[in-house]
Amino acid sequence: MKALLLFVLIFTLAACSNDSGFPLDEPPPEAVDSDGDGRRDLIDNCPAVANPDQADSDGDGIGDACDEDLDSDGDGLNNLIDNCPLVANPDQLDSDNDGIGDACDSDRDGDGVTDDVDNCPAIPNSDQTDSDGDGIGDVCDIDNRPDNDSDFNINSQDNCPLIYNPDQKRHR
Repeated sequence: MKALLLFVLIFTLAACSNDSGFPLDEPPPEAVDSDGDGRRDLIDNCPAVANPDQADSDGDGIGDACDEDLDSDGDGLNNLIDNCPLVANPDQLDSDNDGIGDACDSDRDGDGVTDDVDNCPAIPNSDQTDSDGDGIGDVCDIDNRPDNDSDFNINSQDNCPLIYNPDQKRHR
């Protein structure tokens, strides 16, 4: 009889619950923090992945740490395929084909000279030659090219130095 009474007492204590109806050894669901980031699951924008900063770059209510359609720059392209995920560039232009979009590429022409000091940032010219000292690299400087349009007429004698017209007829 004592054994039965002891069994009933242990069983009753094991099944005790707090006022919320959950067993005493388990926290109520509103207090659970599954990922341990200090944010309870009910208010965590990414409850399965720790993200204490709760960053949500695209404002969709899903934390960046677990957002599958994350578009940090708002250009309509998922970061996984965006060649410049932090700067909007919907055209994905990549002039030097290095995988980094021009909008965030520090060397758009891929010549090894960063754009902030490159004297011709859109055309590769690693030697930075500037024959007339005007700050524009020779490959970009119209003044320094003898035949800008490659029509075999030197600029000084070409009636249209920027448009290919080897016959020198007027073109509209």
